[in-house]
Amino acid sequence: MTSLELLESFTVVKDKYVMEAHSEHTGRRVPVKKSVLIAVIAAALLMLAGFAYAVMKLQELSVGDYTYTQPDPQNREEQITVTNEFISLQGLQGSVEYQATKEWQDFLRSYDTDGAILDKIGNNPIGLEDLGCLYQVYTQEMYDNLTEIAEKYGLKLHSQLNVIDQEELDYRVGGTFMGEGLSRGWAYIYENGTFQFDGEALIDEKVVHMQFRRSVKGTLEEPVLNIGNVEEYQEVQYETICGESVLLELGTDHSLIYADFEKCLLLMNVLAGTEEGFLEDTEGAITMEGLKKMADEIDFSILKNVINPDMRGDSVVDTNQDSGANSGIYLGNMESERIQAYHDVLKNIYDSQTFPGGRELGYDGYPVSDNKFALEDIDGDGNMELILLYITASMAGKAEIIYDYDADTGSVREQFVEFPSVTHFDNGILKADWSHNQGLGGRVWPSTLYQYDPEKDRYEAIAQIDAWDKSFADTDYEGNPFPDDVDKDGDLLVYYIYIMGADGYGQIGPVDFDEYEKWYDSCLGNAGCITLSCMELTEENIENLLLK
Repeated sequence: MTSLELLESFTVVKDKYVMEAHSEHTGRRVPVKKSVLIAVIAAALLMLAGFAYAVMKLQELSVGDYTYTQPDPQNREEQITVTNEFISLQGLQGSVEYQATKEWQDFLRSYDTDGAILDKIGNNPIGLEDLGCLYQVYTQEMYDNLTEIAEKYGLKLHSQLNVIDQEELDYRVGGTFMGEGLSRGWAYIYENGTFQFDGEALIDEKVVHMQFRRSVKGTLEEPVLNIGNVEEYQEVQYETICGESVLLELGTDHSLIYADFEKCLLLMNVLAGTEEGFLEDTEGAITMEGLKKMADEIDFSILKNVINPDMRGDSVVDTNQDSGANSGIYLGNMESERIQAYHDVLKNIYDSQTFPGGRELGYDGYPVSDNKFALEDIDGDGNMELILLYITASMAGKAEIIYDYDADTGSVREQFVEFPSVTHFDNGILKADWSHNQGLGGRVWPSTLYQYDPEKDRYEAIAQIDAWDKSFADTDYEGNPFPDDVDKDGDLLVYYIYIMGADGYGQIGPVDFDEYEKWYDSCLGNAGCITLSCMELTEENIENLLLK
């Protein structure tokens, strides 16, 4: 792999290909901090195609058109060549941050184009491993060029990276900056206050995934963003409830919220657009009003005033790199038998798609690393469960499965199985979207609510939710007219709730949104969303479970 190809792998493809490219072509085990950086950067910001900006505002961030290779969506074993426009995430044209980023990117794309230098290095130590967790350098020449560019523009280089939880992030940036309408998982933060995290929002009863990044000025940053076609996005300048002006970019399958301040550039990548969402087999459509809601959940007034973070170490993962015990997963005091059992389950799935209990999900031949897993006390019983997100199957075979360890039998058992579009709440509720919306719901995706039963140690279905969208159909399948008398708020939507119990179903509805919302809130209470810290189903990640 050349330096150009290595950089492109960070900017244009799914995170799984980044990890594969690094391990296969360098032959080196990726340290946890580097794997965290790779996964977050690749999954969060740098793989976006199709961004655009109707009034050319993003041209002020453009670093030019770049040609790169990426896996063919129709045949992942093949590579295709694509040319797109990229932007800097650090500042506008004319700023020293912008100029340094562009110069560094241009150098990377002209260096070691045939990969001969990297091939010669192989797995040998290069003396730049610490910096390699922060920048893509693998020779002294690359390091010299990087430092020369930084000195030329009076910029610093990153020197430290911590992986931290939500509360720690709020502490390090100077306050709680995110509202209850958004949820987030762990974050990574640099010594200058640059940080990034993954999260999600519940917009119009749909989970919308997003990533958020603050790039602090005064430091040479490496990431760039693929904006694709600049003519497909709708733009609105919007003043949020915190009184700060931001720009909203509504695209077809991705959207963007960003603001350029004196000390930093803030960017929210929304993995949804007018037609579809980013995730395969999900509908993530969002409107401009939805983007406004998401923007209002961020207090930009806190984040624009950058303070030096207290770099007091990691709070999420074990980073003892000298021991070689880096898994990228926080295991806590998880007993060794439970770890071994989860390891064996994942190993069997990875090697032969064999599932506990003889479950058959099928296999479509796509890379097994497309699947993901997480270790989380998802049911709140004090023990870690194994959550598997299996998508390398037909629609009927795709599944999220929660496994728990049974000490009496020394094996695992299923607590929950559903289509892998699940929202996890911290009160034991799971909201599972159906794989298809083939009824009258239209804008409202049907779903099932599950509640954890501690006595049975499993999730029980408690209700199904469906709707009738008049804009989709004026009459039902039996010719009955839409119940306009129920639709008090006039949004052309009514809801149906089917309570599930030992005696069967009990129907509530049709009801208007207010009544539906009261019932829904009675189920959730003040529960918050849980964002899973997922790992790719790779052999390395599986074996690292045993290196605790």
